[in-house]
Amino acid sequence: MKDIANIESGKVVGIGKLKIFMTEKFKHEIPTLSFIMAKDKDGRFVATCIQLIVEGFGETTDAAMESMRSHVMEYLETLFSKLEVDDAWEQMHELFNENSMQGLWSAYRDFQLNLAQQGISTSMRSALYNKIAELEKQIADLKASAEKNEKFEIRVVDYKEAA
Repeated sequence: MKDIANIESGKVVGIGKLKIFMTEKFKHEIPTLSFIMAKDKDGRFVATCIQLIVEGFGETTDAAMESMRSHVMEYLETLFSKLEVDDAWEQMHELFNENSMQGLWSAYRDFQLNLAQQGISTSMRSALYNKIAELEKQIADLKASAEKNEKFEIRVVDYKEAA
């Protein structure tokens, strides 16, 4: 197995993907983005969206991912609101083909290969299949509970009275 990569922000500890879907507020679907997670010398985490070179920071990987996700959305909303749509897409093309990202891509691919060597899938399809299996198990458990006539806990969560 190849040594874990170090990038400018620290030791690579993970990789992932972001998907931005079209919404009422944001009218553009962006191709899947990749990110790399590093741990800096102070023990903080840095998540970097490779294509946009947008970072997020946090004390945990979840906090760093949420920070990066928020910064990516801010960046894209600003880009598409300040420029004409064609100009915004042109800038996206330039970013996606930026040569300065090669070090990040190399570290991403090395980490991905190390995961594969350990038998860990990096396929989004695999993650979706795992989620489906988890949901199917929850459904089966609920059906089994209902068939056994087990009592469910019921709580009033909202109550309003007419004035």
